[in-house]
Amino acid sequence: MMLPKGENPRIELADEAKSLGDLNVRELRFKLLGDPHVKPLTDFVTQIRNAKKIGSEIPFFDPFDGGIEARVLFVLEAPGPKSIQSGFISCNNPDETAKNMFHFIHNSGFSRGEIALWNIVPWYIGNGTKIRKPKRSEIKEGLSWLVKLVELFKKLDAIIFVGNNAASIMSTEEISAKIKRFHIPHPSPLFVNRRAENKLRIVELLTNARHELLLRR
Repeated sequence: MMLPKGENPRIELADEAKSLGDLNVRELRFKLLGDPHVKPLTDFVTQIRNAKKIGSEIPFFDPFDGGIEARVLFVLEAPGPKSIQSGFISCNNPDETAKNMFHFIHNSGFSRGEIALWNIVPWYIGNGTKIRKPKRSEIKEGLSWLVKLVELFKKLDAIIFVGNNAASIMSTEEISAKIKRFHIPHPSPLFVNRRAENKLRIVELLTNARHELLLRR
């Protein structure tokens, strides 16, 4: 599939749900981590890895997203097991939460070139199969990194906090008040599959957020 107009024209990548389950797709994306739009974010992840003295427990930004050109930053809670295995924070990861995120982003009108994905706790806090709830101290530390991250984006309009743990820092004054903030429920199967209307609710919230941002530009 060719990248949409206005996005990185250098390579063809499969923008499909769960496509990062394919080793070939992962290898192609790793080759893009040094591209200009994403290299500052790749370096940022390396900086945190060095500071925390850990490695792949902090996945990289997906170069198929907008990188530092992104206008909207989605902040989720913490990397899942499939994110660690693929090496990327991505809605193309081979798990059901990422699959839901993929469809919600596309169905609400966002293009991959205008978004980036991150986690309020950037490092893995699971046991291989399950992620525990983030500690308050971890969220506080994650916020300090988020403040530094926001400064790397050239034209960030908004942060969309995904899930209640991420949204717990939504009102922080450490991030410029010029950046609009939104909150959506976490797209895990536990929430999405509970009621049919939950899917519609998330798409509606994202669609409304996108329309509001377009009006502000």
